[in-house]
Amino acid sequence: MQTGVIKILFFSCNFVFLHLICQLRFCMKKTVYYFNPENDMALANFTPYYKVPAEIARMADDLSALPAWYALAGSVVKVGLLERVPCWEQLCNGRTPFPEVEWTDVWLDAPYSPWGWNPAFVHTLRKAGVSGTFFPSSEVLAGIRRLSGRVSGMEVLRQVATDDGLCGEACVCRSLEEVKG
Repeated sequence: MQTGVIKILFFSCNFVFLHLICQLRFCMKKTVYYFNPENDMALANFTPYYKVPAEIARMADDLSALPAWYALAGSVVKVGLLERVPCWEQLCNGRTPFPEVEWTDVWLDAPYSPWGWNPAFVHTLRKAGVSGTFFPSSEVLAGIRRLSGRVSGMEVLRQVATDDGLCGEACVCRSLEEVKG
């Protein structure tokens, strides 16, 4: 493995380890799972004041039950409206067992496991009164942003491009001239 890949894996493992420590430290509180599909755009914007486009907010609300299928049994899933939960349960109609989770439509002071972490989500939790011990620091957020970016993807692709059967070239364009060139 090349150095760049090792650094990325090391940072990823550290973040997962810190997340698990956070989960264990607050094991008396249930983890709240939350679907925030706007994460990539909010991470790119990287401001606490990112405004989610209406169509993405609507999609997030429509699919807010999604984490129930990967949340640990006994966890909590944050949804937009609790009134929709019976509707989702009825849609499953015994074909697919609905997971054993609790539901909430309020921000709980508990550990969170969102689809993705970004400054806008952290700001939302802060405004709701969630303890700062339940979300990543600014430094960790900056690391997540770096790892989620195209440059990191390009570095990984360059590292694995030496494997048999892979071809092509990875590059990041920062201007229209670079794309045309």
